[in-house]
Amino acid sequence: MIKEKSAKIISLVVAVLAIAVIIGWLFNITILKNILPQFTDIDFIVAVCFLLSGFVLYAKAVDYKNVGSWVQFFLLFVSFLIFLTASFVLTSLYFGAEDGINSLIVKNSFETLDVSVLVKLYLPIAMFGFLTVAAIGFLPINKNKFFSVASYFLAVGLIFIGGLAVINYLTNLSRIYYGFGNVDVTIVPRILVLFIFLGFGFLTIFIKKTQIRE
Repeated sequence: MIKEKSAKIISLVVAVLAIAVIIGWLFNITILKNILPQFTDIDFIVAVCFLLSGFVLYAKAVDYKNVGSWVQFFLLFVSFLIFLTASFVLTSLYFGAEDGINSLIVKNSFETLDVSVLVKLYLPIAMFGFLTVAAIGFLPINKNKFFSVASYFLAVGLIFIGGLAVINYLTNLSRIYYGFGNVDVTIVPRILVLFIFLGFGFLTIFIKKTQIRE
C-alpha cells in the first residue's frame, strides 16, 4: 500500500509540473515554462509527454480489481498516444525534418543557440525515454516472469536516462548527448531528471505486485 501510494504521489508531482509548463506556454508565463529561473525553457511536447507519462504511472499503481477494466483501457490508450508522439518526433528527426519539428511542436525561446542543435542534443533521448514509458504501459503486470523482468529492465532504463541528465548537469560532458564537441550542453532541460522519479515509481509498483504474485 505504501509503495503504491508513493508511486501515485510521484505520478501526481510529474503531472503537476508538466501541466504548469503547458500552461506557461499557452499563456506565455515565463516562470512556468522553466519551473526555476536558472533553468532553460522546457519544450512543450516534452511537457505533454511527461503529463501522459504521469497518467501511465498512476494507472499502473491502481488496483484493477477494485476499479474495473476501464483503467486498463485508459492505460493502453495513453501509452499508445505516447508511442505515436515519440515515434513521430523520432521519425521526423531521422529524416531531417528538424525545422518542421521546431515550428510545429518544439516551442522554445533560445536566442543564442541554433535550435536544431538543441533538438539533436536531447530530444531524441527524451523521446526514447517516453517510448520506454509507453512500453511499460503496454506490458501486463503479474502475467508471467518474462513480463516482470522486462518491466524491471525498462524501469531501470528510465532511471539511466534521467541519470544522463544529472551527469550532464554535474560534468557538462557534451559527449553524453551525441558528442557535439564544444557545445555548451548546460542548455539541456533538467526536466529529464523526472525520468529518475518515474523509473523508481514503476519499480516500487513492480516489486510490490511481484511479491503479491509470489
